[in-house]
Amino acid sequence: MFVNKRVEQTISRFNIINLWESRLPIALQPLASKIISETSNENPELRRKGILKRPYTEIERYVADMLIGTGEMVNVCEQMGFAVELLSGFRTRKMMDGLCLTRKDYIVYQLENYYIRVNMIMDRALQLVNVAFRLGINVRKVTFKGSVEHKAICQTKVCGCLTALATTIDQSRDIRHRIVHYNSYSDKEIKRIEAYYFFVKMQTHGDDKFKKKTAEIVTDDYHFYKRLTDEDIKKRKHDLRINNQRIFAQVNELFTELLIVFETEYAKFQEKCA
Repeated sequence: MFVNKRVEQTISRFNIINLWESRLPIALQPLASKIISETSNENPELRRKGILKRPYTEIERYVADMLIGTGEMVNVCEQMGFAVELLSGFRTRKMMDGLCLTRKDYIVYQLENYYIRVNMIMDRALQLVNVAFRLGINVRKVTFKGSVEHKAICQTKVCGCLTALATTIDQSRDIRHRIVHYNSYSDKEIKRIEAYYFFVKMQTHGDDKFKKKTAEIVTDDYHFYKRLTDEDIKKRKHDLRINNQRIFAQVNELFTELLIVFETEYAKFQEKCA
């Protein structure tokens, strides 16, 4: 698997578990490389159009689907890590048409981004389990209850991995639900700073007298609210990094168990083709 430099730096700096280096992706990589080399079209023009030399065999499709599903999970985990690190380092800027993106807007955007992706992990995990066990359930009908109670899964360690992951993610499910269905992310820390950043935004609106007054407020209170926001972001990043580490560790455990399932199913394919 290829991991870009930015991902490597984030992993190194914050000691994040590198899921690309877990056992499942590593096991899939040589199999996927072999499939690519054997099915890639030798004609450059056809290759660029995505036309294969031949269709995938059943076993090749299984490997490809496993790789895609694993990659989807790792990508979401990476995005969770980036959402946390991008909470800091923002500078107020004016956007097109005079719109002003404030630090509060940016923080809320990143937090919403984070919590939505946390809850995406479970969906990705269930889809990968569906592929690994070759259950053949329609992607729209894959559910947690249906998966952990399935006769092929309920007595395996994969069931325990899914349950542990669901327990961790459930802690933020209500937050995601409110964001998606009702209103923007908010909490007591956000409420402490939102009035100030409202004045920051309103510097570009209203008559000259109003703009002057809001500019005075923004200037006078800048250092206080900057320090308040900095302290809040420092604590948030610490707490969210811990949450990420917990989730990434559970994903890693799930990958380990799914590798056993994959190897079993792959061996069945090989026996069938022998």
